[in-house]
Order: sequence, then C-alpha cells, then structure tokens
Amino acid sequence: MREVDKCTGCGYRRIIVNRRRFLCQECNHTRLHGKVAKKPIRTVKKKKYKPGFGFKSESELFLHIWNTREHKSEVSGTKIYYEVGDEMWYRCFSHILSKGAYPRFRLFPANIMIKTPQEHELYGNTPRSELENKLGWGKVYEKFDELKRAYYA
Repeated sequence: MREVDKCTGCGYRRIIVNRRRFLCQECNHTRLHGKVAKKPIRTVKKKKYKPGFGFKSESELFLHIWNTREHKSEVSGTKIYYEVGDEMWYRCFSHILSKGAYPRFRLFPANIMIKTPQEHELYGNTPRSELENKLGWGKVYEKFDELKRAYYA
C-alpha cells in the first residue's frame, strides 16, 4: 500500500514516492530532472479493459455453454452426470488456456470445454507430453495451440 503524507516539496498531502526525502511524484521528478514535467504525472492507474465477450461472470458463461452444447465430455464423449438433482456441475467446465496466464480469455466461450471432473483434474495436473498421445486429448492440445496464437495476435 502506498503511503500518503505531506510532501516536503509542495506541502500538499499526496502519495509519497521518495520516502527518504518525503517527495510526491511531481516534486521528485523536478528534483531528478531539474524541471517540471510537461504533462502532469498521474498518480492513479487507469483501469485495464477487460473484454467480457458478452458475459459478466463465469457462471453466466457456463450457463450459456450448458444450454448450447451437448451434456457430454468433449474429450471422451462420456455423458455428464449430476451430483445434486438437475443442477449444473461447475467442475465440468474447463478453461483450455488458464485464467491466470491468459486473463483476457477468461470469459471467452471458445476457451471452455466440457469435461468430466476426472479429465479436468488430469488436464490441470498432468504434463502435456503424457496426455497428448492418449485418445481424445490431441484435439484439446490442437485447440490450445490455436487459442494461444489467437490470444497473441
């Protein structure tokens, strides 16, 4: 967390970037470069644009996928069974590109596959070299490579 205190350069209460001299960003810039910055230096970061692909949350995306795709694994073709009544089973939805490494594709429908919970766990915890040659997993990794190219394009 950034420390807000009285700047010794201008006397205003601002975020202190130089703790040794208690200077705000603008006063510290003046100290280092001998002149005032041409543009005022922003101290608040802009929010990053997060594309939602028309969805506000993962549950909304999963519900859309559940209503538009067949209720069977896209890897092995086994029918997805329910634990409780007729509710969706969220562990059956698997991100092909991980949410942490590829945050823009978190809510991208093409990045989601329906798998059994066991296949979902295998995908997350088994090296690619072991799964790639097994029946049904080749198409998962082809889609992985295709989505990765699209992400960086």
